[in-house]
Amino acid sequence: MSHHIRKLVTGVLYIFAWSVLGSAVGVSLVGLLSQAVRTSRRRSFKNNIDVLIIIAAYGIVVGIPAPFLSVVTRSNEKKRSLRRWLFA
Repeated sequence: MSHHIRKLVTGVLYIFAWSVLGSAVGVSLVGLLSQAVRTSRRRSFKNNIDVLIIIAAYGIVVGIPAPFLSVVTRSNEKKRSLRRWLFA
């Protein structure tokens, strides 16, 4: 397989994997928010502390980079991001 074709395939798979992950997180967030609104007394987003907690938790989880998104190269023992590792 040619080097350029391999880069193209890994790039497409990279984008696909992030799209699936983003979609899963989005569906999960919407489901939890709808559950928080449905179980509240007013059935509203207004003055709903559960909604605030869910949004804050997702912000923290998504905002902190996961350890598996960086790899250590054997040649220089320097950390590089997964994207750089795939396209190097």
